[in-house]
Amino acid sequence: MKRTIFFVTGVLLIMGFAEGAWAQTAVEPQLILTWQAYSFRPFSYSGKTLPAAGTPIAVALAAVRNGQFLDLTRAKISWYLDGEFEAGGVNLAEFRFSARATARGYHLVSVAVKNESGTFESAITVPVVSPEVVVESPAISSFASPLSEFVVRAIPYFFNVKSTADLKFAWQVNGVWRATRAGENRIALKLGEISAASPDTLTLKASIVNAGNELEFGMGEANISLQKP
Repeated sequence: MKRTIFFVTGVLLIMGFAEGAWAQTAVEPQLILTWQAYSFRPFSYSGKTLPAAGTPIAVALAAVRNGQFLDLTRAKISWYLDGEFEAGGVNLAEFRFSARATARGYHLVSVAVKNESGTFESAITVPVVSPEVVVESPAISSFASPLSEFVVRAIPYFFNVKSTADLKFAWQVNGVWRATRAGENRIALKLGEISAASPDTLTLKASIVNAGNELEFGMGEANISLQKP
């Protein structure tokens, strides 16, 4: 099962670059903020990479007016995180921080740009999520032999690791836990392992823990049913 999650974080514009162009006009400049999180995601995932607590995040600033980028090299830029001043300086068009667990589930990043034309402000919200686990299971035919083997995979999303080698996986099969080797995100099962009490359904739970931070974990579940003829 593929997961695609989209967050709108900016405006897609086709425009030229204007050197200077901050002179006072009737049209105020538009400040555009975009963010990028550096948590783990599967290669096949095409949505926005989301941050969990502890994930590094970069927020970038651009200023536009009348379809042209404005020069920020002489502008004084101040950054605020959840209402608190964090950083400031001339031409400081990028702000980096690490996500924290928040009761409201997001951070508010604000920016103020000051130059000879005045002070301009903008803000953006950055969600903070818990790591997720998706269990991918195949469809199984009821005509298959009880000795037939099938593979189930646990797919991690948004952990603070570089690869699955940094994760520990464990599986619960019909209520019984089984450990696997570090970084091994799959388990092979035989149809004969479906319990006699529930012959048509196999309940699987996958637990994933960050080997470098066991407080970071996630769990996914799937019920595998035999396809009836």
